[in-house]
Amino acid sequence: MWSSRDRASAGLACVNASPAPCAFMLTLPQVISLPPTPIHTCLGRPVDDRHHLPLMSAAPLTGVLYALAMLKCPPPAPWMEAWLAAAAARMAAQMELVAGATAAGTGEGLAAPGTSSQAGTVSGGRAGGDRRGAGFGPQELSNCMYALGQLGFDPGNDWMQRYCAAAGPLLLPPAGTAPPPPPPPLPMAATSSHGTSTSRSAFTAQGLSQMAWGFARLGFVPEPAFLASLLAAVRRALPDFTAQGLANTLWAAASLGLAPPPSWVAAAAAAALRLLPSCSAYDLSVVLWALLRLGHTPGPDWVSAYLAASYRQLPSASPEQAARMLWCCAAVGLPPPGDWVRRWLGCSYVKLLEAEPAALTTMAYALAALG
Repeated sequence: MWSSRDRASAGLACVNASPAPCAFMLTLPQVISLPPTPIHTCLGRPVDDRHHLPLMSAAPLTGVLYALAMLKCPPPAPWMEAWLAAAAARMAAQMELVAGATAAGTGEGLAAPGTSSQAGTVSGGRAGGDRRGAGFGPQELSNCMYALGQLGFDPGNDWMQRYCAAAGPLLLPPAGTAPPPPPPPLPMAATSSHGTSTSRSAFTAQGLSQMAWGFARLGFVPEPAFLASLLAAVRRALPDFTAQGLANTLWAAASLGLAPPPSWVAAAAAAALRLLPSCSAYDLSVVLWALLRLGHTPGPDWVSAYLAASYRQLPSASPEQAARMLWCCAAVGLPPPGDWVRRWLGCSYVKLLEAEPAALTTMAYALAALG
Protein backbone atom coordinates (compact mmCIF):
# COMPACT_ATOMS: atom_id res chain seq x y z
CA MET A 1 0.00 0.00 0.00
CA TRP A 2 1.41 3.38 -0.95
CA SER A 3 1.84 6.04 1.68
CA SER A 4 0.29 9.49 1.35
CA ARG A 5 3.62 10.78 0.03
CA ASP A 6 3.66 8.02 -2.55
CA ARG A 7 0.21 9.02 -3.76
CA ALA A 8 1.38 12.61 -4.18
CA SER A 9 3.58 11.46 -7.07
CA ALA A 10 1.35 8.69 -8.35
CA GLY A 11 -0.33 10.95 -10.88
CA LEU A 12 2.81 11.11 -13.00
CA ALA A 13 3.05 7.34 -13.14
CA CYS A 14 -0.24 7.13 -14.98
CA VAL A 15 1.26 8.53 -18.18
CA ASN A 16 2.32 5.02 -19.11
CA ALA A 17 -1.23 3.71 -18.76
CA SER A 18 -4.10 4.00 -21.20
CA PRO A 19 -5.71 7.45 -21.59
CA ALA A 20 -8.91 6.48 -19.80
CA PRO A 21 -7.50 6.38 -16.22
CA CYS A 22 -6.03 9.86 -16.72
CA ALA A 23 -9.27 11.44 -17.93
CA PHE A 24 -10.03 12.84 -14.49
CA MET A 25 -7.13 15.27 -14.94
CA LEU A 26 -8.86 16.97 -17.92
CA THR A 27 -11.91 18.38 -16.21
CA LEU A 28 -11.63 21.97 -17.48
CA PRO A 29 -13.23 22.82 -20.83
CA GLN A 30 -10.15 24.53 -22.22
CA VAL A 31 -6.77 22.99 -23.03
CA ILE A 32 -4.30 23.45 -20.21
CA SER A 33 -0.67 24.26 -21.04
CA LEU A 34 1.97 23.12 -18.59
CA PRO A 35 4.18 25.98 -17.33
CA PRO A 36 7.72 26.01 -18.74
CA THR A 37 9.37 24.91 -15.51
CA PRO A 38 11.92 22.11 -15.11
CA ILE A 39 9.52 20.15 -12.92
CA HIS A 40 5.78 20.35 -13.56
CA THR A 41 3.05 20.26 -10.96
CA CYS A 42 0.75 17.27 -10.81
CA LEU A 43 -2.54 17.12 -8.90
CA GLY A 44 -1.72 20.37 -7.14
CA ARG A 45 1.42 19.03 -5.46
CA PRO A 46 4.92 20.04 -6.56
CA VAL A 47 6.88 17.08 -7.90
CA ASP A 48 10.12 18.82 -6.94
CA ASP A 49 9.82 17.72 -3.33
CA ARG A 50 12.97 15.68 -3.09
CA HIS A 51 12.68 15.33 0.68
CA HIS A 52 9.90 12.79 0.12
CA LEU A 53 11.98 10.60 -2.19
CA PRO A 54 13.72 8.57 0.53
CA LEU A 55 10.31 7.77 2.05
CA MET A 56 8.83 6.39 -1.16
CA SER A 57 8.48 2.69 -1.68
CA ALA A 58 10.13 1.15 -4.71
CA ALA A 59 7.28 1.29 -7.25
CA PRO A 60 6.40 5.01 -7.01
CA LEU A 61 10.08 5.95 -6.70
CA THR A 62 10.80 4.47 -10.13
CA GLY A 63 7.39 5.45 -11.47
CA VAL A 64 7.95 9.17 -10.97
CA LEU A 65 11.28 9.08 -12.81
CA TYR A 66 9.76 7.00 -15.60
CA ALA A 67 6.95 9.52 -15.95
CA LEU A 68 9.35 12.47 -16.11
CA ALA A 69 11.27 10.65 -18.83
CA MET A 70 8.09 10.06 -20.84
CA LEU A 71 7.20 13.74 -20.46
CA LYS A 72 10.74 14.66 -21.60
CA CYS A 73 11.02 16.78 -18.49
CA PRO A 74 14.57 16.49 -17.06
CA PRO A 75 14.60 17.17 -13.31
CA PRO A 76 17.14 19.59 -11.82
CA ALA A 77 20.42 18.25 -10.50
CA PRO A 78 19.55 18.43 -6.74
CA TRP A 79 16.35 16.45 -7.30
CA MET A 80 18.20 13.92 -9.42
CA GLU A 81 20.92 13.48 -6.80
CA ALA A 82 18.27 12.86 -4.15
CA TRP A 83 16.56 10.32 -6.42
CA LEU A 84 19.82 8.46 -7.08
CA ALA A 85 20.53 8.29 -3.35
CA ALA A 86 17.05 6.93 -2.63
CA ALA A 87 17.34 4.42 -5.47
CA ALA A 88 20.74 3.28 -4.18
CA ALA A 89 19.16 2.57 -0.81
CA ARG A 90 16.42 0.51 -2.46
CA MET A 91 18.99 -1.47 -4.42
CA ALA A 92 20.91 -2.14 -1.21
CA ALA A 93 17.67 -3.44 0.32
CA GLN A 94 17.17 -5.71 -2.69
CA MET A 95 20.68 -7.15 -2.28
CA GLU A 96 19.96 -7.79 1.41
CA LEU A 97 16.82 -9.72 0.47
CA VAL A 98 18.78 -11.83 -2.02
CA ALA A 99 21.63 -12.39 0.42
CA GLY A 100 19.21 -13.40 3.16
CA ALA A 101 17.48 -15.87 0.88
CA THR A 102 20.79 -17.35 -0.22
CA ALA A 103 22.02 -17.71 3.34
CA ALA A 104 18.80 -19.43 4.35
CA GLY A 105 19.12 -21.82 1.43
CA THR A 106 15.60 -21.09 0.16
CA GLY A 107 13.99 -19.09 -2.61
CA GLU A 108 12.48 -16.65 -0.11
CA GLY A 109 13.22 -13.04 -1.00
CA LEU A 110 14.15 -13.74 -4.60
CA ALA A 111 11.74 -12.33 -7.15
CA ALA A 112 9.83 -14.97 -9.01
CA PRO A 113 10.11 -14.86 -12.80
CA GLY A 114 8.50 -11.68 -14.09
CA THR A 115 7.56 -10.29 -10.67
CA SER A 116 8.42 -7.12 -8.84
CA SER A 117 9.00 -6.16 -5.25
CA GLN A 118 5.79 -4.13 -5.41
CA ALA A 119 2.69 -4.70 -7.47
CA GLY A 120 1.51 -2.08 -9.91
CA THR A 121 4.75 -0.78 -11.41
CA VAL A 122 4.96 0.74 -14.83
CA SER A 123 6.47 -1.93 -17.07
CA GLY A 124 9.25 -4.47 -17.44
CA GLY A 125 7.54 -7.41 -15.75
CA ARG A 126 4.25 -8.96 -14.80
CA ALA A 127 2.75 -7.69 -11.56
CA GLY A 128 3.71 -9.80 -8.60
CA GLY A 129 3.15 -9.95 -4.89
CA ASP A 130 4.17 -7.16 -2.56
CA ARG A 131 6.84 -8.52 -0.23
CA ARG A 132 8.03 -5.44 1.64
CA GLY A 133 8.13 -2.71 -1.02
CA ALA A 134 11.71 -2.11 0.10
CA GLY A 135 14.01 -3.39 -2.61
CA PHE A 136 14.07 -2.89 -6.35
CA GLY A 137 12.61 -5.85 -8.18
CA PRO A 138 13.00 -6.52 -11.92
CA GLN A 139 10.29 -4.03 -12.88
CA GLU A 140 11.84 -1.18 -10.93
CA LEU A 141 15.33 -1.99 -12.21
CA SER A 142 14.28 -2.06 -15.85
CA ASN A 143 12.09 1.03 -15.55
CA CYS A 144 14.73 3.18 -13.90
CA MET A 145 17.44 2.21 -16.39
CA TYR A 146 15.12 2.98 -19.29
CA ALA A 147 14.22 6.34 -17.72
CA LEU A 148 17.86 7.26 -17.13
CA GLY A 149 18.64 6.45 -20.75
CA GLN A 150 15.65 8.45 -21.99
CA LEU A 151 16.71 11.44 -19.89
CA GLY A 152 20.36 11.01 -20.92
CA PHE A 153 21.44 11.30 -17.29
CA ASP A 154 24.65 9.43 -16.42
CA PRO A 155 24.56 8.48 -12.72
CA GLY A 156 28.26 7.62 -12.61
CA ASN A 157 30.18 4.36 -12.58
CA ASP A 158 29.76 3.66 -8.85
CA TRP A 159 25.96 3.88 -9.08
CA MET A 160 25.90 1.76 -12.23
CA GLN A 161 28.02 -0.93 -10.57
CA ARG A 162 25.60 -0.96 -7.65
CA TYR A 163 22.77 -1.33 -10.15
CA CYS A 164 24.49 -4.33 -11.74
CA ALA A 165 25.05 -5.89 -8.31
CA ALA A 166 21.32 -5.64 -7.60
CA ALA A 167 20.18 -6.81 -11.05
CA GLY A 168 22.72 -9.60 -11.53
CA PRO A 169 21.06 -12.28 -9.33
CA LEU A 170 17.70 -11.60 -10.99
CA LEU A 171 19.14 -12.39 -14.42
CA LEU A 172 19.86 -15.99 -13.48
CA PRO A 173 17.37 -18.74 -14.33
CA PRO A 174 15.72 -20.75 -11.56
CA ALA A 175 17.95 -23.47 -10.18
CA GLY A 176 17.83 -26.79 -11.97
CA THR A 177 16.67 -25.54 -15.38
CA ALA A 178 18.29 -26.92 -18.50
CA PRO A 179 20.18 -24.65 -20.93
CA PRO A 180 18.26 -23.51 -24.02
CA PRO A 181 18.50 -25.74 -27.10
CA PRO A 182 20.47 -24.55 -30.14
CA PRO A 183 18.53 -22.32 -32.56
CA PRO A 184 16.57 -24.13 -35.28
CA PRO A 185 17.41 -23.63 -38.96
CA LEU A 186 16.20 -20.27 -40.20
CA PRO A 187 13.29 -21.58 -42.35
CA MET A 188 11.79 -23.20 -39.23
CA ALA A 189 12.15 -20.10 -37.07
CA ALA A 190 9.03 -18.43 -38.42
CA THR A 191 6.88 -21.18 -36.90
CA SER A 192 8.90 -21.84 -33.75
CA SER A 193 6.79 -22.11 -30.62
CA HIS A 194 7.26 -20.22 -27.38
CA GLY A 195 9.25 -21.94 -24.70
CA THR A 196 8.08 -22.44 -21.16
CA SER A 197 8.61 -19.65 -18.66
CA THR A 198 10.40 -21.94 -16.21
CA SER A 199 13.74 -21.22 -17.89
CA ARG A 200 13.33 -17.43 -17.88
CA SER A 201 14.99 -14.99 -15.52
CA ALA A 202 12.99 -12.71 -13.24
CA PHE A 203 13.06 -10.07 -16.00
CA THR A 204 10.56 -10.16 -18.83
CA ALA A 205 11.74 -9.71 -22.41
CA GLN A 206 10.55 -6.11 -22.26
CA GLY A 207 12.52 -5.52 -19.08
CA LEU A 208 15.69 -6.96 -20.61
CA SER A 209 15.23 -4.73 -23.64
CA GLN A 210 14.76 -1.65 -21.46
CA MET A 211 17.89 -2.44 -19.50
CA ALA A 212 20.05 -3.03 -22.57
CA TRP A 213 18.67 0.08 -24.28
CA GLY A 214 19.41 2.22 -21.24
CA PHE A 215 22.96 0.89 -21.04
CA ALA A 216 23.54 1.78 -24.70
CA ARG A 217 22.06 5.27 -24.35
CA LEU A 218 24.40 5.93 -21.43
CA GLY A 219 27.38 4.27 -23.13
CA PHE A 220 27.85 1.89 -20.21
CA VAL A 221 29.43 -1.53 -20.78
CA PRO A 222 28.92 -3.84 -17.78
CA GLU A 223 31.56 -6.14 -16.37
CA PRO A 224 32.05 -9.41 -18.31
CA ALA A 225 30.27 -11.58 -15.71
CA PHE A 226 27.17 -9.39 -15.69
CA LEU A 227 27.24 -9.07 -19.46
CA ALA A 228 27.34 -12.85 -19.85
CA SER A 229 24.31 -13.19 -17.55
CA LEU A 230 22.43 -10.50 -19.47
CA LEU A 231 23.12 -12.08 -22.86
CA ALA A 232 22.12 -15.50 -21.51
CA ALA A 233 18.87 -14.08 -20.13
CA VAL A 234 18.10 -12.47 -23.49
CA ARG A 235 18.81 -15.76 -25.24
CA ARG A 236 16.38 -17.65 -23.01
CA ALA A 237 13.69 -14.98 -23.47
CA LEU A 238 13.94 -14.70 -27.28
CA PRO A 239 10.56 -16.40 -27.89
CA ASP A 240 8.89 -13.67 -25.79
CA PHE A 241 10.37 -10.60 -27.49
CA THR A 242 8.33 -8.18 -29.53
CA ALA A 243 9.73 -6.76 -32.76
CA GLN A 244 10.56 -3.42 -31.14
CA GLY A 245 12.06 -5.04 -28.06
CA LEU A 246 14.35 -7.29 -30.07
CA ALA A 247 15.35 -4.44 -32.40
CA ASN A 248 16.26 -2.25 -29.42
CA THR A 249 18.22 -5.06 -27.77
CA LEU A 250 20.20 -5.78 -30.93
CA TRP A 251 20.77 -2.07 -31.43
CA ALA A 252 22.12 -1.82 -27.89
CA ALA A 253 24.51 -4.74 -28.37
CA ALA A 254 25.81 -3.33 -31.65
CA SER A 255 26.05 0.26 -30.37
CA LEU A 256 28.09 -0.80 -27.35
CA GLY A 257 30.48 -2.76 -29.56
CA LEU A 258 29.72 -6.07 -27.85
CA ALA A 259 30.88 -9.37 -29.31
CA PRO A 260 28.27 -12.00 -28.37
CA PRO A 261 28.99 -15.62 -29.30
CA PRO A 262 28.01 -16.50 -32.88
CA SER A 263 25.37 -18.91 -31.55
CA TRP A 264 23.74 -16.03 -29.65
CA VAL A 265 23.60 -13.82 -32.75
CA ALA A 266 22.26 -16.72 -34.84
CA ALA A 267 19.49 -17.33 -32.31
CA ALA A 268 18.63 -13.62 -32.33
CA ALA A 269 18.52 -13.65 -36.14
CA ALA A 270 16.14 -16.62 -36.05
CA ALA A 271 13.89 -14.79 -33.61
CA ALA A 272 14.03 -11.65 -35.77
CA LEU A 273 12.95 -13.65 -38.83
CA ARG A 274 9.80 -14.72 -37.00
CA LEU A 275 9.07 -11.08 -36.08
CA LEU A 276 9.81 -9.42 -39.45
CA PRO A 277 6.12 -9.23 -40.52
CA SER A 278 5.30 -7.17 -37.41
CA CYS A 279 8.33 -4.85 -37.62
CA SER A 280 7.89 -1.11 -38.04
CA ALA A 281 10.08 0.96 -40.34
CA TYR A 282 12.29 1.79 -37.37
CA ASP A 283 12.61 -1.86 -36.36
CA LEU A 284 13.55 -2.88 -39.90
CA SER A 285 16.12 -0.10 -40.17
CA VAL A 286 17.79 -1.29 -36.98
CA VAL A 287 17.58 -5.08 -36.85
CA LEU A 288 19.57 -5.95 -39.98
CA TRP A 289 22.05 -3.14 -39.34
CA ALA A 290 22.67 -4.51 -35.85
CA LEU A 291 23.07 -8.11 -37.04
CA LEU A 292 25.65 -6.98 -39.59
CA ARG A 293 27.50 -4.96 -36.96
CA LEU A 294 27.54 -8.05 -34.74
CA GLY A 295 29.23 -10.06 -37.48
CA HIS A 296 26.23 -12.01 -38.76
CA THR A 297 25.23 -11.95 -42.43
CA PRO A 298 21.78 -13.51 -42.91
CA GLY A 299 21.16 -15.91 -45.76
CA PRO A 300 19.03 -15.34 -48.87
CA ASP A 301 15.80 -16.60 -47.25
CA TRP A 302 16.19 -14.16 -44.36
CA VAL A 303 16.99 -11.27 -46.70
CA SER A 304 13.99 -12.11 -48.91
CA ALA A 305 11.69 -11.95 -45.88
CA TYR A 306 13.35 -8.67 -44.89
CA LEU A 307 12.78 -7.14 -48.31
CA ALA A 308 9.13 -8.19 -48.27
CA ALA A 309 8.58 -6.63 -44.84
CA SER A 310 10.51 -3.44 -45.67
CA TYR A 311 8.62 -3.03 -48.98
CA ARG A 312 5.41 -2.62 -46.97
CA GLN A 313 6.99 -0.15 -44.53
CA LEU A 314 8.93 2.09 -46.94
CA PRO A 315 6.15 4.74 -47.19
CA SER A 316 6.32 5.30 -43.42
CA ALA A 317 10.13 5.31 -43.18
CA SER A 318 11.97 8.50 -42.31
CA PRO A 319 14.91 9.48 -44.54
CA GLU A 320 17.35 8.11 -41.97
CA GLN A 321 15.49 4.81 -41.76
CA ALA A 322 15.23 4.48 -45.53
CA ALA A 323 18.94 5.24 -45.87
CA ARG A 324 19.84 2.55 -43.34
CA MET A 325 17.62 -0.02 -45.06
CA LEU A 326 19.34 0.62 -48.40
CA TRP A 327 22.76 0.53 -46.74
CA CYS A 328 21.92 -2.87 -45.26
CA CYS A 329 20.99 -4.20 -48.69
CA ALA A 330 24.32 -3.00 -50.04
CA ALA A 331 26.22 -4.47 -47.08
CA VAL A 332 24.58 -7.87 -47.52
CA GLY A 333 25.63 -7.86 -51.16
CA LEU A 334 22.24 -8.95 -52.45
CA PRO A 335 20.70 -6.26 -54.71
CA PRO A 336 16.98 -5.75 -54.09
CA PRO A 337 14.53 -6.49 -56.93
CA GLY A 338 13.58 -3.68 -59.29
CA ASP A 339 10.15 -3.03 -57.80
CA TRP A 340 11.67 -2.64 -54.33
CA VAL A 341 14.24 -0.14 -55.63
CA ARG A 342 11.58 1.84 -57.50
CA ARG A 343 9.41 2.00 -54.39
CA TRP A 344 12.41 3.06 -52.31
CA LEU A 345 13.26 5.83 -54.80
CA GLY A 346 9.68 7.07 -54.90
CA CYS A 347 9.24 7.12 -51.13
CA SER A 348 12.66 8.68 -50.47
CA TYR A 349 12.43 11.35 -53.17
CA VAL A 350 9.50 13.14 -51.54
CA LYS A 351 11.38 13.31 -48.22
CA LEU A 352 14.83 14.40 -49.41
CA LEU A 353 14.40 17.93 -48.09
CA GLU A 354 13.85 16.48 -44.61
CA ALA A 355 17.00 14.34 -44.70
CA GLU A 356 20.04 15.07 -42.59
CA PRO A 357 23.43 15.24 -44.35
CA ALA A 358 24.47 11.89 -42.87
CA ALA A 359 21.36 10.21 -44.31
CA LEU A 360 22.01 11.72 -47.74
CA THR A 361 25.59 10.50 -47.63
CA THR A 362 24.45 7.00 -46.67
CA MET A 363 21.93 6.97 -49.52
CA ALA A 364 24.56 8.01 -52.06
CA TYR A 365 27.03 5.40 -50.81
CA ALA A 366 24.45 2.59 -50.88
CA LEU A 367 23.19 3.51 -54.36
CA ALA A 368 26.75 3.52 -55.66
CA ALA A 369 27.53 0.20 -53.99
CA LEU A 370 24.42 -1.39 -55.53
CA GLY A 371 25.31 -0.02 -58.95
